[in-house]
Amino acid sequence: MSQKKGERESRTCGLIREAKQVLCSPDVLYEIFSYLVFSDVVHRIILVNKTWKSIVANLNKLWEDYILFQWPDAKLTMDMRRTSSLETFKNYYTNNCYECFKTLKKASSFSTLRSRTGCVIKVCDDCAFSGPYSERKLYTKTRMYELLKLNDKDIANLPYKEGYSNAYRKTTTNLCLKNCYHKALSKYFTKGGIEANNERLKAIAEKRRQNLENAKKERKAELIKALEEEGLELRADSRLCEAYINGTCHQSLEQVVDTMKEMRFYHETISSYVQSEFEAMNNWFDNEDMDDRWLRREMRSVNRAEIAYPAALKSWVHDMKGKGETLETLLETAPSTLHADIEKAYSKK
Repeated sequence: MSQKKGERESRTCGLIREAKQVLCSPDVLYEIFSYLVFSDVVHRIILVNKTWKSIVANLNKLWEDYILFQWPDAKLTMDMRRTSSLETFKNYYTNNCYECFKTLKKASSFSTLRSRTGCVIKVCDDCAFSGPYSERKLYTKTRMYELLKLNDKDIANLPYKEGYSNAYRKTTTNLCLKNCYHKALSKYFTKGGIEANNERLKAIAEKRRQNLENAKKERKAELIKALEEEGLELRADSRLCEAYINGTCHQSLEQVVDTMKEMRFYHETISSYVQSEFEAMNNWFDNEDMDDRWLRREMRSVNRAEIAYPAALKSWVHDMKGKGETLETLLETAPSTLHADIEKAYSKK
């Protein structure tokens, strides 16, 4: 029994190789290989109507060999010898189980699966209950989209069975997982499918890159214009400007311009105060004789500019107030975003 089974498997592999040699047209292979499931090589070809003109002429001998392989003791009667391979296949679907190839007699009970290509697939009770076409292994069209990333075009010619969903209270289109699985393999993992998918991904990546480049150019142009209106220019060493142009900045255009105005004030108007604060802070961090070493170690991760700039502003306001400068004069010198801090520092004694 095992020897016959081995012979059967080897003959099946031979049929698969022969089928691949016969159906060698590139436009046929992509559509047809999604239905090739080991032993049932030939009988799934009926599901692809648009390929018939390319393959019918070469299928007659292959079909006879396939019938002899499945029923070696039976003779090909006139009922099985139709005028064309297409009629032969249709007759086969009418009288045999789609999954296990068992002949269905008139008194036999069976289930049917409708194909959008027009043929009706019949499965016997055993296959309908426990085979891949049982309701336990049928999935809705939406689930197939999520599970295998198939679309309407991919499943257009696959067998389906309509059902009713009590959860959603509507009629659903149910498809066999095995058919959809092989369709996904043919789409994404055959040579043509991989190449097509790679080209699609390259096109998406190129379009996304182009969109990012266009967006960067637009942000750079609007930033340059906004800075020029305030008498500023785009600095190549500004990480804030670079982040805004690249789209990674969490500040708006107005906030970026205000920050650049503040930086001009700090580094041009009160640069000496800023430099003094940075030097004092560096000396404090580098002082090895300092007792509070734990605090110094914790402060190393702090952004020193966040401490130095406010301290420099307070020192400048204190010195200007001591020289008799009025608050209005100081406010005219500084950008509007610093007015609240200047007023607060000026009000202190």
